[in-house]
Amino acid sequence: MEIDEFLDDVPLLSPQQRQQVRAAFQVALVKSPLPTVLTDLDGRILGVNAPMEELLGVDETEMQGRLVTEFVAEEDRHLSEAVIRRLASGRTRRETNETRWVRPDGRLLWMHRHVLRVDGPDGDAQPYLVALLEDVTRARLAEREAARLTEISKRIAAGAPLADIAARLGELAEQRWSQVGCMLNIADEAAGVVRAVPHSRLPAGLAEAFAEVPISTVGIPCGMAAAYGRPVAVADLITDPRTVDMHAVLKRFNMVSGWSVALHDVEGQLLGTLGLFHPYRREPDDADWEALSGYADVAAIAIMVDRRQTPGGDHRPAAAAQDCVTEPAPTSADVSPASALRATLTIGAAKRYLVTVAPTSAADEQAPGVSEGDESPATVPVGAEGLSAREQEIVDRLLNGDRVPAIARALYLGQSTVRNHLTAVYRKLNVSSQQELIDLYKGSTRSP
Repeated sequence: MEIDEFLDDVPLLSPQQRQQVRAAFQVALVKSPLPTVLTDLDGRILGVNAPMEELLGVDETEMQGRLVTEFVAEEDRHLSEAVIRRLASGRTRRETNETRWVRPDGRLLWMHRHVLRVDGPDGDAQPYLVALLEDVTRARLAEREAARLTEISKRIAAGAPLADIAARLGELAEQRWSQVGCMLNIADEAAGVVRAVPHSRLPAGLAEAFAEVPISTVGIPCGMAAAYGRPVAVADLITDPRTVDMHAVLKRFNMVSGWSVALHDVEGQLLGTLGLFHPYRREPDDADWEALSGYADVAAIAIMVDRRQTPGGDHRPAAAAQDCVTEPAPTSADVSPASALRATLTIGAAKRYLVTVAPTSAADEQAPGVSEGDESPATVPVGAEGLSAREQEIVDRLLNGDRVPAIARALYLGQSTVRNHLTAVYRKLNVSSQQELIDLYKGSTRSP
């Protein structure tokens, strides 16, 4: 914004104060290449610059006059409040800290913040706080997700109960989204329902309220994803006509939006669903789906190991996961207890973490762990530059004559993950089937 426009919104300033604010604003906001916030000593926002608006996804006019702590994650607000108190009292003149901020869409941002106290030249003018922020989300998220995946894989291999794994998946989701709830659901196709796994991260009574969710094209996303066999997102659960019979319980738990991914094994058998719910409207983007699919890998591995360890239970691999198969691929319906289970969680465009879990009976052969690697670049045909490397790899194999089961085995993915990627490809290239996709590529020329 222009400086004079900002000053017009603060009519009570004296001419001297207006000049001082003009100078501070010029240096701190207009010229700063970093996201920058100007506040009074109470932490009330006086102005922000364009990089800050873009980073937080909030217009400056919506931020002015509000406390800066309103945009900080609730768990970190005490840190920001302590910094403001120290600067306001004059005990310090410069503070550096790291807190999580929340975008309106619920996405969490890790912000490294440098806050300065700026006083007027005569010592009598109103001091201000100038905060310069650095977005370190990508690095922090990668660190925390890798550490938690390592811990989860070890607990799966040690035979931890599904409730424990579901809770830790909930904690994993909380690193990426604000006020998120995570539901792991086990399918009972004979009864036509999916059943929520109770765990400590869920609100009291929620698992009981969703003890049996019908596998249906109406209801909530967890049941719909199981019915469709593909990801389902509902941006507003309260107004969507498909959820009308669930409105009372949705309002009870303040569930406003929900996403869910169906879990299948390499034979296409339904295992269950993994879903997220939020107390705000949210339409997932490609990065959200990619993260949720990665979490679903780990959830499905946990279910497979749990089924193998259940006395008298069905040890047949009723479901692997998104991005999860046994290696090597089994030649029969049975899987050796010594088989290692693998899942891939992709973070960003280039990094991925491979989770390898061996059942406890084979722990001495394959230790659980997480390794990091780079995605291999893929040849991108003309007109398909918007595809991710993984999507392009799947398309290339499809064009070479492979179909979903063969692609899943070759890439160590679950069939449902391959289908999820193809769904994204269809959307990006405006086609509706594999044949239309093949026809489109046959009519395209590859870049040299």
